[in-house]
Amino acid sequence: MRLFSIVALLALLPLVPSNVGAQNCAVTVQPGQSIQQAINTVSEGALVCLAAGTFTENVTITKSLSLRGAGSIQTILQGSVRVERDQEIRVALTGWTIKGSRFGAALRVAGQAVVTLDDLALTESFSGLLATGSAMVTVTDSRFVKNQFDGARAENAARLTLSRALIAENFDGIVVRDSAQLELRASTLTENRYCGLRVLSGKATGEPNEMRGNGADLCGFAPATLRKPLAAQTDETALTVPGDLQSIQEAIDAVAPGGTVLLQNGAVYEAGLTLWKPVTIRGSATLTALPERQLVLSLTAEAQSVVIDGVTITGSRGDGLLLYGQALLQNTQITKNADDGVEISGAAIVQFKNTSISSNGDDGLFVSEKAQVTLANSTVSENKGDGIEARDSSVIKLQNAQVSTNGLRGLDVRIAAQLELSESRLVGNKADGLVLRDSAQARLDATQILSNGANGLVVTDKALGVITNSTLSTNASNGLEVSGTATVEIRRTVVQGNGSAEACLRADQLCSGLVIVGDAQVRLADSVVRANADWGIMSWLRRCGATFDFFRGTVTFEGTNTIENNNKSGNHKGNPGTHPFTNLPDGQVCLP
Repeated sequence: MRLFSIVALLALLPLVPSNVGAQNCAVTVQPGQSIQQAINTVSEGALVCLAAGTFTENVTITKSLSLRGAGSIQTILQGSVRVERDQEIRVALTGWTIKGSRFGAALRVAGQAVVTLDDLALTESFSGLLATGSAMVTVTDSRFVKNQFDGARAENAARLTLSRALIAENFDGIVVRDSAQLELRASTLTENRYCGLRVLSGKATGEPNEMRGNGADLCGFAPATLRKPLAAQTDETALTVPGDLQSIQEAIDAVAPGGTVLLQNGAVYEAGLTLWKPVTIRGSATLTALPERQLVLSLTAEAQSVVIDGVTITGSRGDGLLLYGQALLQNTQITKNADDGVEISGAAIVQFKNTSISSNGDDGLFVSEKAQVTLANSTVSENKGDGIEARDSSVIKLQNAQVSTNGLRGLDVRIAAQLELSESRLVGNKADGLVLRDSAQARLDATQILSNGANGLVVTDKALGVITNSTLSTNASNGLEVSGTATVEIRRTVVQGNGSAEACLRADQLCSGLVIVGDAQVRLADSVVRANADWGIMSWLRRCGATFDFFRGTVTFEGTNTIENNNKSGNHKGNPGTHPFTNLPDGQVCLP
């Protein structure tokens, strides 16, 4: 159900009178004439007036001037406007609509431009307003509605001030990033599909604003002070929904910090929730997104000691949850959201216990920036993308967890992310079980990587892996592939039965227990490598069946290693190279 009438809100915004004051106009442009030609012709600081009607063109402004229409309903530009110069210019845009920009912002303000907008509408475009560079944009009595992506975005070192603005029916209402600054006052952010206000970095200040009906009102580092609560905070430590209050967001707003919002067991709630204070949400209930919304719940960076217990989160046309704060999710199910099940970013600290993340349309769990995530006694399964993707400087730990039957990789760990796996299983994922790339690091102990649709484990680029007391078995291609300048240490581990795909029996396919490529370094200690389709251990050399020579790394052996019953394909002869296993039956080890 729509929470606001957009038409009613538009009626509250003042319109410039339809008669354009011709006495101050250097030129008045009529429909069918060129706005750009008029801008090019007039002198610096001139006023260009636009008559009522529709214009179709893209306009670029590189000097100080004013453009005044007959009112945002009467004067319409079908196209886009770009205001940019590397030195200061001052531009005023008043009383017209810009719509229909298909490949960029309806209005882009860049360089050192200083721009004021009044009674301006930016609508039905790829995005509404983009303020970038060192631009300064001041907006009053304007509306940014029905854009495909952002209603307004401030990035780089831009400064954006919004007063009495309507930001509605976009993907994100307002986005702030880099070192940009936003001041937001007396405005309404409503029915945006993802976030009303999303602050990725930079600074957002101002006064409380009306926010309703968004996927979530506040996201990322957006401060709670910019949102008017739906209910005044009380001293109540427990509130029920329904019962004490009609909506979960009202109860979150009203409950005392550290209090509990109790949901009715078995109930289904349509919700777009923002959590910014310590609170527990408890009950065997289902939270589903508002119609057409692309988020169910946002935990902002301010949030501490949040607990979500027993809840199912489902039905988002985008992500299920967006988490930037500190939270414990236990006994929860996050399922059947169209994009990621959970996205965790910023400096979030999140624990999952006894939780299932399944059947989401992309990754089950996406972790980035400096977030820290622990999954204990939990499962991540049947998501269409990766089970878990971790990147940047994030840290993720799995304890007695299972990542299985996902549409791509079980885990993809990249950039400088760190992974710890203990007593966990990566099983039956359609691509690789685990990929470590870039400068990622991982420690695996008592972990099973089984029956994945490509390689069991891939370690590449500059990544580092330490594997102890684990099993890599029955993966379709290689058990372990190490390449680039990656380093892997393997201790007390079994690598067996890999190359389970039927194609691995062909002479033109190589499906081995352990494959080392490029400048990679591998240390194998007190481990077992057996019953793999091709070599037990091979380097990427023609003598081993590779199509070209590409190996300059090292393989070292410590302790007692057992290498036996490999070469199930029967495609290999001898055990070429200098190593301790030359006297074994054919096809066990191939090294330089």
